[in-house]
Amino acid sequence: MRCKHAVKGTPALSGIVLPQVPITAEEVWEMNITYHSIILRAIEESDMDFCREMINSAEIEATTVGMHYPISVSEQLEWFRRGRKENELRLLAEQIGVGPIGMVTLTGINWVNRSAEVGIKLAFNQTRRTENTRDLCACFLSYVFRELNIHCLYTYVLDDNLLSRKLLLRSGFHEDGVLRQRVYKRGRYHDLIAYSLLMDEYFSRQAEKNEETKENEETCITGND
Repeated sequence: MRCKHAVKGTPALSGIVLPQVPITAEEVWEMNITYHSIILRAIEESDMDFCREMINSAEIEATTVGMHYPISVSEQLEWFRRGRKENELRLLAEQIGVGPIGMVTLTGINWVNRSAEVGIKLAFNQTRRTENTRDLCACFLSYVFRELNIHCLYTYVLDDNLLSRKLLLRSGFHEDGVLRQRVYKRGRYHDLIAYSLLMDEYFSRQAEKNEETKENEETCITGND
């Protein structure tokens, strides 16, 4: 399924979307990027409490590559008001009926080489489920390759972050290699595992999925006969 986009300023139905309040399908503005129950949208100032909670989460910090220090309310607002850099994209992820569940990022975007580093973070709560993670990843990959025309996505994952490593492989990423003992966390040095996904690999995988779906549908029709 392809993510849905639309002309700026055109709502699906009338109504205002409040970022921190769980939204319904009728309230989704079409400019947002949607896939199943997942919505990717611009980060608003009213989202800063949620963003700060994620940054200050010890569980999330333990599974991510960078080092994070405790962030205050004023520091979080200052980050938001500095605005977006030309070579990065940060979107808030919501689930319909639930509210914010995480964030997706593109950083180090090189518009000549068409490459960028991808990041996905989910809050550690009841919304951290495999289905949400897969839909979130599928939604963002579709947008990045189909709309932004990125040629190569890459990322780095801690060696013991098995959930993220499994998600990347299932999403079509290739394991490129190991950067030995590059990150110090929780009292020891960790290897970084490098992953990448090329545009043609992404579309080949989508074509294979479509073919499998078509074959399954034909099998069901034959069986019903």
